[in-house]
Amino acid sequence: MADETGSRVERLGSAFVGQAGAEAAGLWTRAWEVAEAAHAGQLREDARSYSDHILAVAEILCFEWHLEPLIVAGGLLHDVIRHGQIKSPKALGALLRHQPLTDLVAATTRLADTLPLVHQARDNSSLQRIFEFMLEDVRAVLIQIANRLANLRDGARFSQERQRLMILTSQEVYLPLLERLGMWQVRSEVEDDCLRLRDPERFAAIEAWRNRQARHRRGSLGHLEREIRTELAGLGIAGTVETVFRPVGAIHRRQVIGSPRAADRLDSLDLRFLYTVFVTVDSLADAYTALAAVHRAGTPSTVDFRDYLAQPKANGYAALHTTIIRHAEGSEPARVMIRTHHLKDLGERGIITPEAFAHWCGGPLEAAAPDWEPREREVLRYFVASLRRHAPDLGTIIVFTPQRDLIESLP
Repeated sequence: MADETGSRVERLGSAFVGQAGAEAAGLWTRAWEVAEAAHAGQLREDARSYSDHILAVAEILCFEWHLEPLIVAGGLLHDVIRHGQIKSPKALGALLRHQPLTDLVAATTRLADTLPLVHQARDNSSLQRIFEFMLEDVRAVLIQIANRLANLRDGARFSQERQRLMILTSQEVYLPLLERLGMWQVRSEVEDDCLRLRDPERFAAIEAWRNRQARHRRGSLGHLEREIRTELAGLGIAGTVETVFRPVGAIHRRQVIGSPRAADRLDSLDLRFLYTVFVTVDSLADAYTALAAVHRAGTPSTVDFRDYLAQPKANGYAALHTTIIRHAEGSEPARVMIRTHHLKDLGERGIITPEAFAHWCGGPLEAAAPDWEPREREVLRYFVASLRRHAPDLGTIIVFTPQRDLIESLP
């Protein structure tokens, strides 16, 4: 275990120095030494070393989200005051001798102290407190999200009561927050983890059903993907074509909860939103040309077209939506979404997209996204501006079932 911990620390340190420069090596060494000493001899509920958890948080921030080195160090130190042996930010500052990192850990600690109050209040306006922290320091919010994600991944190791509290706070606080931040990839994982912990049998049943449906459609969807690629090539468009099936938690939320009669009859669920064919291209001009290619590959619906490139959503989502039916007997409608590579990243990762994070932190739009098209930069500007506009007032209605299942967030 010691060898594994040392290897993880070394890998994180190499990434830290690689981004921050050789002069930052001393800061990383001090950060790890302070964190290790603060949690010395401390075990988590599952009897594992606390170091395992803080390293997991830092690894999410570094290797999965690719955030700046100071945030990675903040993740490593996020619990030294609340759950470690360091009693105050002043004491931490004396050990670190680095005021920006000390301030970040202090902000993360204040936010962590606020989260239980948000959960206990159980009213939507209390989420405003977290958005106020975003205006103060969004990095602290991201560290706490990484902390929650690491805990959920290890959730099966905790007691039933600890799992219950994690599920409740994740549904009532983190899912609406992640949705607002545009972090849809992370939101899907959190939603899946909550269902897996709360009802593992239901999760397994939906997952098995989804996988059966995917296998059943493998041939027809493969044909559709090849036909779209052929049409793209014929129009001189370079792009990727990929079919993605919905996460288990999203199927449960949208269809099982929304249709109680289908809860025990998965084969009766509405299949229209089971999967999406994504076409990703290099430019906005290519996106509209790709729309023609998609419509050549199948008969388009006359009612299901949406142009979110022209009118993007506030959460940074921008794409062309259409529905087609292949030119083959017995084919079912297939939802197709077309977007650029830049807008794909923004739509899936939101605020942790490097360009969005840089612009949120005050970087000029052209400097934050120099290789983006003007219209793509406008979508980015709109996304960041919407976060700032709604930060003081969330303006969202969160709907739950009596069992505390999140159904939908209404603008």
